[in-house]
Amino acid sequence: MKLSKSLLLPLLMAGIFMPAGCGGGSGDGAPRNYTISGTIFAAAGNFVDSDINDMLAAPNISNNSIIEAQELTSPAVLGGYVNLKGAGDQGQTSVDGDPSDFYSVALSAGEVVRLALPDDATARMRLFLYDETGTLVEESPDAAPSVALSVATAGRHYVEVRALSGAGSYRLMIGTPAALMTPAGFNPAAEFVPGEVLVRLKTAAAQQPGARSMSAFARDYGMQMLARPSGEWMRLRIADMPTTLDRLNIPTKSPGARGQGTGARANDPRQDTWRVVQGLRQQPDVAHAQPNFIRRPLFVPNDPLFPFQWHHELINLPQAWDLTTGHESVIVAVIDTGVLPGHPDLQGKLVSGYDFISDPVNAADGDGIDDDPTDPGDDPGASSFHGTHVAGIVAAAFDNGIGVAGAGGHTRIMPVRVLGRDGGTDADIARAVRWAAGLDTPNGDGTELPGASPRADIINMSLGGEGVLDQDVDVLALAVAAARDAGVIVIAAAGNNASSVPLYPAAYASVVAVGAVDAAGRRAAYSNFGFFIDVAAPGGVLNADLQPDGYADGVLSTLGSDAGGGVDYSYSYYQGTSMAAPHVAGVAALMKAARIGLTPDLTPDQFEAYLANHMITADLGSLDRDDFYGHGLIDAHRAVVAALDSPPPAVATVMPAALRLDAFEETARLDLRQAGSGTLTLTGVFVSGGAEWLMVVRTQGPGDFGQYTLSVDRTALPGGVHTGFISFVFSDQTLTVPVTIDVLPHAGASASTQYVTLLDENFLTVGQVAVAPSGGVYHFSFSDVPPGSYYLLSGSDLDDDFQLLDQGEAVGTYPTPASLISFTVSSDRTGLDFVTGFQQWPFFLPGESVAAAAVKR
Repeated sequence: MKLSKSLLLPLLMAGIFMPAGCGGGSGDGAPRNYTISGTIFAAAGNFVDSDINDMLAAPNISNNSIIEAQELTSPAVLGGYVNLKGAGDQGQTSVDGDPSDFYSVALSAGEVVRLALPDDATARMRLFLYDETGTLVEESPDAAPSVALSVATAGRHYVEVRALSGAGSYRLMIGTPAALMTPAGFNPAAEFVPGEVLVRLKTAAAQQPGARSMSAFARDYGMQMLARPSGEWMRLRIADMPTTLDRLNIPTKSPGARGQGTGARANDPRQDTWRVVQGLRQQPDVAHAQPNFIRRPLFVPNDPLFPFQWHHELINLPQAWDLTTGHESVIVAVIDTGVLPGHPDLQGKLVSGYDFISDPVNAADGDGIDDDPTDPGDDPGASSFHGTHVAGIVAAAFDNGIGVAGAGGHTRIMPVRVLGRDGGTDADIARAVRWAAGLDTPNGDGTELPGASPRADIINMSLGGEGVLDQDVDVLALAVAAARDAGVIVIAAAGNNASSVPLYPAAYASVVAVGAVDAAGRRAAYSNFGFFIDVAAPGGVLNADLQPDGYADGVLSTLGSDAGGGVDYSYSYYQGTSMAAPHVAGVAALMKAARIGLTPDLTPDQFEAYLANHMITADLGSLDRDDFYGHGLIDAHRAVVAALDSPPPAVATVMPAALRLDAFEETARLDLRQAGSGTLTLTGVFVSGGAEWLMVVRTQGPGDFGQYTLSVDRTALPGGVHTGFISFVFSDQTLTVPVTIDVLPHAGASASTQYVTLLDENFLTVGQVAVAPSGGVYHFSFSDVPPGSYYLLSGSDLDDDFQLLDQGEAVGTYPTPASLISFTVSSDRTGLDFVTGFQQWPFFLPGESVAAAAVKR
């Protein structure tokens, strides 16, 4: 039964610890119980909707009109709640309604206002941006689940979040894309295969006498070696989780629970897999360990329409085809769901491919890895045939009198299948990337699969996911870096979340990341943005007809339908960055064709230099690179003209183009490199923006280029979010990298009332206390805690539904936002400190057992 706040409030205000039958400790010989305490910091720059009915924080203050607008500073991440009258959980706002929240904030041109709803939101909400006079500047479409507006003119602005139906929590993010970046690191919300890990052993350890072989390593930890995606990587399956945890000296859960219930804890394979990864990373002979992340296609399908290829005109493909129609010796690998080889518009366009889906169930074609990349469908009766659509954008048969024309003209396609009914894994995708690049890939039986011959010139990956542990040495990162080193241009879709959260592989330094624009050349509302965007291309919008031609403005390409049982070949519109990336791949293929017989050949470095010099794009957004369009909209005609001319001049690039450090990070790395022909001389490296707290030194690499390490000193900084700039200055080029850091405590920050929950080793609630912020911090303590292993988490309850870990709520976990890790109580403990905030969502998603315990009591 849910307790009402009126009953709960007196208990919490009195600081009463609410045990769940954990017992006392007062009798002779009874084990002593202990007191534990800590501090929770509200994440810097986090705020809460002022008219939330917050039971412990300050009284609610109306922000229901421009006159009453709540003051904010940029950057900001805010949690809020709106509802129509009569909607939502029982309470004051359900009776009176709270349909709009207004905020007042000074913004600079180029800053972004983003509204994000939980994935399961039922309410309809929109975002409205007003200038300082209260005049409406822009209205967004419905947030589904997120939407972003860009600020064109600096000055005071008013932001309104309005409920059009229902009730629900929301997250409002305001600032530059760089300031809104998520600190680098593992994102437990990212999808991965439970029970599988990828491991690389240290080379030196493997060469020592008596060092364990890969098979012995797997056996020692009770795991089964499934495959070796490359010579030094192992893909391991955890055959018996308790055995593996025990051999890694990770405490296993004992049956029987303190408090309520006596059964063993619920099985939580995701969390156990993460615990195994953490344990493996501590082993002396392990160089790297990670989950086997899952990537998915990045598109939104629609019903077939017979259309018109507006996207070719938008990037000047007809003019480019006057100069070259491509060449059949140029090969683009489409790493995707496979292809329908019988499609009439793909006849004569395919070279030999491969199917790298190792799980027969996910493959849905009766077996695992084989040399048949035919797409059997990913959803019987309603399959996407995503790879066929992408392949047609790149190189559907050209000038053949039927169907559509591919961007790359006479370019040929290498179909490589990695995405099945449930996406694809890093282990499979990494192997596919290496094979397409002509690199041999070891089989699990000691033999090797020879790389593709001839190899691909260009790889297109219209797929992605947020999973990353270390973007320098993760298995997929190494694969794309190896492909680039082999001379392959690697292109990937940036993602469709209207977010600055990086998606991989697009955000890897070795990859060209492609965002999407609509038929008017504007950033598509769904397209991701941020430091990693390199270029934009047509992705389409299915809910508009901007031309107008009577058809939705999606991207038209080859497709199939299995609605009738068999496969019928067709053409249809899709939208997404999945459709934008193959336009760039097709243009790169035309550039390769244009340089046949010329030297040097088009290399990844040169393609990057053409982009950075704005030689193959039409400028959109700011005059220089920006976080929405990268270096601009790909222009096929300019690209072919540039390729036919001399190689691109030398240009410097830096990755990442922006950095965000959380409150506990003190160092980070930048990679400065040169592309193009000629020599560049670095004249200076400067820190600006009043950032005396920021230092940078070169630590590795040839000459002026290579690795730079920056460090921060927060000693003299007040709490909050601070941004400085590092500039690399050359004679005719300056690269500026914004560096944003959090400093705690931030006196003005708030994550609403936090319900701090203590869980035992079986994830049963032992106690809970509600605390309000004071100067940006929350102090908590639990007394009479028996010896044992425990977990700590905290959360807000803006929508008053008694659930603490809903999306849209502030969430904190001990010891870090990325990890809920147990700690031992065998004496009084202090210093159990951690951070809570709205930006943590959705970067912590609980397992079922944690979610069941995370209720307000």
